[in-house]
Amino acid sequence: MYVLDFQGARVQFVDYQKAHPDDPLGTVSEAASYLYEQFNVKGVLSSAFFLDNDKFLGGVDGTPAENKNEQFLDANHRARDMSNKRLKSNPQDAEGLLALTLADGMESDYDALIVKKPMAGLSLMKQANAEAAKLLEVDPTAQDAYVALARPIT
Repeated sequence: MYVLDFQGARVQFVDYQKAHPDDPLGTVSEAASYLYEQFNVKGVLSSAFFLDNDKFLGGVDGTPAENKNEQFLDANHRARDMSNKRLKSNPQDAEGLLALTLADGMESDYDALIVKKPMAGLSLMKQANAEAAKLLEVDPTAQDAYVALARPIT
């Protein structure tokens, strides 16, 4: 995805899902590919987006209905369901906590920037922060959790 080859990344994520059907990280990565592809198309991945107060505060161009991303939502909800299933049987499951943190964090961005529901986005961001904090309690080496918490690695 770093070279903006979202379709190529999805092929790898689907292959990972086939090899690891119970691991939600493949599915949450697939969701990320759809969201970041949409972010790229809508200009969110550029610094110009964040320097334009109207865009940053008002979201991307287009109506929420025009911007709806069913593929992202489907993959993200599947990842969330897989994570919750793992966490139901083991509340300390680090992969489940990480995937849930990522899913909620991405949906927070989606709500705020794409479908222009900033309060829903803030609610999910708060949830993702709590999940990241719990992940760090379970696994202090899970450095990816610091991204959700927006604080430096200690």
